[in-house]
Amino acid sequence: MNFLHFQDVPAARLSSELSLRGALGFFESHPGTLAALSFAVLVLALVSLVVTNWSRIMLVLMTNSIIGVRVPEMPEQWVKSRQALMPVIRMSLLTAALMVLVAAFLFVPPFFVVSNPKLLTILLAGATVVFVPLAFTISCINIFSSFYIVLFKKPLWIALNLGTDMVVSRWGQILPLALVLMVIYCVCFVVGLSLITITHSFLSLLLGFLLQFNIFAVSAMIIALRILSAAILWLLLAGLNVFINTALLLLFLQLITPIIDEGRKEAEKRTVLTNLA
Repeated sequence: MNFLHFQDVPAARLSSELSLRGALGFFESHPGTLAALSFAVLVLALVSLVVTNWSRIMLVLMTNSIIGVRVPEMPEQWVKSRQALMPVIRMSLLTAALMVLVAAFLFVPPFFVVSNPKLLTILLAGATVVFVPLAFTISCINIFSSFYIVLFKKPLWIALNLGTDMVVSRWGQILPLALVLMVIYCVCFVVGLSLITITHSFLSLLLGFLLQFNIFAVSAMIIALRILSAAILWLLLAGLNVFINTALLLLFLQLITPIIDEGRKEAEKRTVLTNLA
């Protein structure tokens, strides 16, 4: 989002300005600033946690409603989303904590055990190879467990067990879709990065030409282009995230339908046997 910044800064100056010792010294002499910054980060994290999970819940409910009755039914989904918000937030915090613990267990010990840089690099590379599939599994468990909470109103621990069972038993069907989505995401990233690079080069030439005429007009144009690029980036990311989450939801519904049908048939069979008895 900051690709329209045209000032070149030497790496030495950048590292000196962002040194940890300098930052600690500044906050030591300005405790009020540290407190305000910490409070702002905490509020931003809480707001992001609520908005992100609420958006996921609304997306699941509206997609499921469109599949069923062809209508989003916004007021009804709003009420349902508030009921599922806290369990989904707890699920997200639980899986995020598990992700942090796994990362700490894999990446922190090598720094204390090994002093050889080459051996440390090998161990960190091996930890990365182990961490990636574990992180993918934890993310899938979070996603599918949230689906159980939102669509079937399952309690947290039951939803966690069901989501884990689905990931473990159906990984052969989940993994291909996940790989396709990763490829789509990477292609969009490369295309977007290429467009940003081309745009940056073009604007550098254009602004170099315009600077000799009116500096205020050029500044206004830079600000307008930043706002426009930020808006376009947010729209593209929103569309991409909606597409990925909808694809995962459709896969979940496709996987869960046979189980639901089997359970319904079993319940009907019990009813018939009970009536006969």
